[in-house]
Amino acid sequence: MHYELGRIWLDIGADADVRWPSSQGRESLLRWWGSDLIEGFLGDAAAIANTMKEASDIVYNIIDLEKPVIQPSTASPWAPGCGGLMADISIASEDAAHDGHIRLGVGAGDHSVIIWPLLCGMARAKRYLLTADFLDAKEAERIGLVSMSCLMSN
Repeated sequence: MHYELGRIWLDIGADADVRWPSSQGRESLLRWWGSDLIEGFLGDAAAIANTMKEASDIVYNIIDLEKPVIQPSTASPWAPGCGGLMADISIASEDAAHDGHIRLGVGAGDHSVIIWPLLCGMARAKRYLLTADFLDAKEAERIGLVSMSCLMSN
């Protein structure tokens, strides 16, 4: 799944029928990302290197996509692994909440360290990425981390 999340942006870019992709984060993806993925490569240097390459592909393939990406999210678009903030338009459900990398026992990486400082400033990015302080959708919108927050249903 991790590999496919990086690869899909290349497929979307090559598909003339897709004008603007829209993805939607789900809680099950966040649970998978936070436990199975990390446990799967503990102590395996080759698996760690491969996973880091895949994470890089997710981020850079979204950036390189020449089509606008819209990310409505009933889960947290700023959660670990989702890459939702890389979207051109990110919409967070008001009942979404930040679940930081630190709470999973890993340092922030991939999209977080690239995009957070650009969106909300270095001081705020460091605060939330290093402390895992609670961050709801309204606050994420106020500090510029997401394009907008609104009520959404699953």
